[in-house]
Amino acid sequence: MAEHTATLREKPHHGHALAQIALGATISVLLASPISWEATATIVSNFLSLGSIFNYYTNGINTPTLYVKLMDGSIVGFLVLIECSGIIGVIIFTLLIAPTMGLLGGSLEFKIAWLLLSVTIGLLWNVNRLALVVATAYYFGMRVFTFVHYILAPFIDFLWMVAMWSFGMSFLKRRGKP
Repeated sequence: MAEHTATLREKPHHGHALAQIALGATISVLLASPISWEATATIVSNFLSLGSIFNYYTNGINTPTLYVKLMDGSIVGFLVLIECSGIIGVIIFTLLIAPTMGLLGGSLEFKIAWLLLSVTIGLLWNVNRLALVVATAYYFGMRVFTFVHYILAPFIDFLWMVAMWSFGMSFLKRRGKP
């Protein structure tokens, strides 16, 4: 007779996944607020000033705008709205991590801590990306800015998501081994 070995499957942790989805949704709602846009614009303005790029930041009726005088002499206003607050990346990351990492074994505390760390890194990444695309406009003009901001940036944003997801999954797998 053939000997059958039973493979034990771990039950999915639906509660962990739901907790991560709830936390991700809460963070997304906070990032969707004009306060988040203003904080992002202020930080980017300070980064640009550190790089000797003169800019003027104003927050008219919930429309944070960075005005920058480009090398060609033109003055351009960059609106920092919901698209620039990091919310889109956080939503995508939450949708990626909750059903994959959340359903696996391991402590809920580790999973939540990893989600918070990942979101923090994503927001820092976003601020750096915004400062770099504005600096790109300053040094190379609006055509290069358009390419970098609208075409290249989404692919670059994907890097932090995949890296944090991969590291989190590998740490979770290591922590789960006896």
